[in-house]
Amino acid sequence: MPSLDGADHPLVSALHEAFAALVEDELVDIVPSDDDEDQDAVEVQADDWTLFVAGWPVTTAWIALDEEVTSPEALRTALESILGQRELQALETFDSKLSGDLADALTSSGDELSIALAALLRADVADD
Repeated sequence: MPSLDGADHPLVSALHEAFAALVEDELVDIVPSDDDEDQDAVEVQADDWTLFVAGWPVTTAWIALDEEVTSPEALRTALESILGQRELQALETFDSKLSGDLADALTSSGDELSIALAALLRADVADD
């Protein structure tokens, strides 16, 4: 199994490719996760949110916002206000590279915010 220490790991490589402009502009960092015993776990960290992705192929994913969302009705609004167009585009690109595995893993997480992000990604794909 390739190590996550380098961009040669397929998960890290796919993340770097999808988020390249945001990494270059120092808006996100892509780092191995300390929260998972699995060697294939990475976080995309921004000032206001964190995306956790694990497994290759991706089996686990969730998103966390620094701002607490107080109601289920506000989930999509919160995501759209915190994730700008560039961030959403990078997430869509990453999901597309994985043939929808990111959205599937977000949905499987059982976390309402992550499920809302998956729905947002799928809606944007359907709109294209």
